[in-house]
Amino acid sequence: MTYEMDIAGLKRDLPLCKVTDDLYIGAFVMFGDVELTVHCAAELLKLTPEYDYLIAPEAKAIPLVYEMARQSGADKYFVARKKAKAYMSSVFQVHVKSITTQGVQTLVLDQMREEIASMETERQRQEGEAAVLEASITHQNENIVRIRHELDDQDTRSGGIAGSIAEQKQRMEAAQAAMRELNTEIESLNAKNAEFDRETAEKQNKLLALQTKQSLLQADAAEKNTQIASLTASLSEILERQNILKEDRAAAEARRADIDARQAECRKRLTQAQEDVTSAKNTISGYELRLKTRAEKRDQHLVYEFFTTPDTTVTQCIGLL
Repeated sequence: MTYEMDIAGLKRDLPLCKVTDDLYIGAFVMFGDVELTVHCAAELLKLTPEYDYLIAPEAKAIPLVYEMARQSGADKYFVARKKAKAYMSSVFQVHVKSITTQGVQTLVLDQMREEIASMETERQRQEGEAAVLEASITHQNENIVRIRHELDDQDTRSGGIAGSIAEQKQRMEAAQAAMRELNTEIESLNAKNAEFDRETAEKQNKLLALQTKQSLLQADAAEKNTQIASLTASLSEILERQNILKEDRAAAEARRADIDARQAECRKRLTQAQEDVTSAKNTISGYELRLKTRAEKRDQHLVYEFFTTPDTTVTQCIGLL
């Protein structure tokens, strides 16, 4: 049995699966359906508000969240696991309940990825500070150029040139000191950025290894889902055969009831025939008794004459009394 479903313009026949005695649901499995995955990701991105991260529980939602990240240009997405793994440094977990899974499920998220996101935010903040410092340096360079232009102008003027030069030299020395301080801060920030890049590379390598393991697990999960689908199809076939056997059994019981009714009718007719035979025998016995009685009465009223011959004695009926 299947249920046709329109999914944002794409039609799919979903196999019906029994959840309880009075509840069936359409099994919506996206694994292996590339067209449906790409289409659903595009439609969901049209509906999503502004967000910071993409996250989904394993395992059926993994292809969908990956495709949403790909289409939206996101650098990463997160997957909530169903069990804490040995490689997780620290975990954040919640308990949820699904209509397709009996009991309570646990979803686990590795906080190391949150740390990576925090480090990325910190790096962006430091880059922002570096940009501010670079702007300040540019401004100071512009001041130096402006001061030089002023000195050039003052060279052509009379009076107060030496004092103005001394003042401008002091301003230049202050500007140069500020530049040296800014250069020191920039070097410090560059060193921090280099350290951060190294740590980020290590995290990325760990993340790549985790994604490789995740791909293997996804392949294994896909195989398991294929086996489950096969078992579900076999179960549907068994249920259909069971329904056919029930119908055959009902037909056989109906035929048996008909045969029992006919047997009862035959027994009734046989009983009636036996009663008719008994009645006929009783009637015949009555007639035989009456005939015997009549014969006895007739013999009692006859007059016999006996005479003897040389060879035998003869009895002769000569009349009635």
